[in-house]
Amino acid sequence: MSVFAPFFSACAPAEVSNATPDGAGFVDGVRTAQLIANGELTSLEATEAAISRAEAVNDKINAIATPGFDAARERAATAPEGAFGGVPTFIKDLADWKGLQSLMGSRAFVGNIAAEDGPLSNVWRDQLGVVTLGKSTSPEMGLISSTEPLVTGPTRNPWNLDRIPGGSSGGAAALTAARVVPFAHASDGGGSIRIPAACCGLFGLKPSHLASPIGRDNQEGNPVNISVDLAVSNTVRDSAALFAATARQQGQDQFVSGPATRRLRIGYAPMPATDSPLDASVLDELNRTAELCRALGHDVIDYRIPLDGPEFLDRFLLYWSAGAAQFAQDASAFAGQPPSPEILEPWTLGLAQNFLSRATEMEATI
Repeated sequence: MSVFAPFFSACAPAEVSNATPDGAGFVDGVRTAQLIANGELTSLEATEAAISRAEAVNDKINAIATPGFDAARERAATAPEGAFGGVPTFIKDLADWKGLQSLMGSRAFVGNIAAEDGPLSNVWRDQLGVVTLGKSTSPEMGLISSTEPLVTGPTRNPWNLDRIPGGSSGGAAALTAARVVPFAHASDGGGSIRIPAACCGLFGLKPSHLASPIGRDNQEGNPVNISVDLAVSNTVRDSAALFAATARQQGQDQFVSGPATRRLRIGYAPMPATDSPLDASVLDELNRTAELCRALGHDVIDYRIPLDGPEFLDRFLLYWSAGAAQFAQDASAFAGQPPSPEILEPWTLGLAQNFLSRATEMEATI
């Protein structure tokens, strides 16, 4: 059995709770944007409906780190333009949205109001035209795959409130799976889009490193930032359209959304580089997906990831620890007190200490 089997057992939807709607009347982000553009729906109407859904379920799923309903109503009233003009969504707590609190999942940053948009928010606000209802929950700095930070408390899976939604984009996934919004911003450095998407039955694409326009912006001057940004969504076309719209804004017109005729050469590597055994049901689904790709006319090639598994995990942990160490310094500076259990969580402190004990290895790793 995989070492991750207990985790996936904890997050897998076992039964539908009343936090998840039956889907009647649901439309995705692409369709919502079309309705708004055609004058069949106003952004304010879409926003008010999403706020009502949020208020109906958030007591159960606890997925909103900081609400921004009044600011959302004000923005929606101006009918913002863009590929997703007027569509309501949430921004992950790790990204700055001007005027909203950025907790970054941490007690250290209570009261940290963003003075400006971060790179992701700037594009989503000014170029995509979304309406942000608030910030979705994340574990501290997004460092673990379960969204239960001390600052906001545990976020729950809307399919089964006894289960976790995964992480680190757990709040985004819970709000999207509960169909409060059609999609929500998510970021991924070690599974933080893919894990909650799997836990909550959503579509979650992690763009390749540096292929994500926003992710590329985030790399500048920060060699240990390995995260990229996109979304979790209820439909594939929402994620595709979000990526395509964002890429076009960055001058990357080769990214398009919608059906394509080009046949692909797809490497199929079902076995982890660490040789950890997969759960049989997971392997069955991977094989089914590979067969579907073949049936669609694509060339699917058996492939083995050319990595030394144990070495890769060790290097990855060092990178992860470097990010935690930097975060601990930033948290200490904002809170005005030394890094300690009073402001930081045990996992963050442990990773930071791990980096301090191995800092001399970092230059050879980058």
